[in-house]
Amino acid sequence: MELYDKLTAKYPFHHFSMSTTQTVIEEDDPNAITSKVTFEHTGIEVLKIDRTLFVFVRDTNSASSVGKNLVEVCDGAIATEVPSRFIGYVEMKSRCTQNVVVKARSQIIASYHHMLSIAQDCGFSISNF
Repeated sequence: MELYDKLTAKYPFHHFSMSTTQTVIEEDDPNAITSKVTFEHTGIEVLKIDRTLFVFVRDTNSASSVGKNLVEVCDGAIATEVPSRFIGYVEMKSRCTQNVVVKARSQIIASYHHMLSIAQDCGFSISNF
């Protein structure tokens, strides 16, 4: 898979896994009602891109404290190249309140923007997906 080759040339292997049968996205929160989602697939290779690839630390400076905050991202991303080029983002939520949906939207958008940066860094066009 071209995408896998380009990503692993720049980033550590532990962020990625390939499968031709099933792909699992897991939730780290021990209180989550839904702890994982499994995608069954045949005839295609699916690349799982772990959320840890997207997480970065942002410095926050305020009058009262100086600390570091993780930027929130989605639970994971999956990509296929055959039969069509596709990148999907997965964010699991146990409730469906307005605040939770707004947070999920923000996490997916943040992950998409991280993927745009990573794509540019690896020399491939995410517009092909």
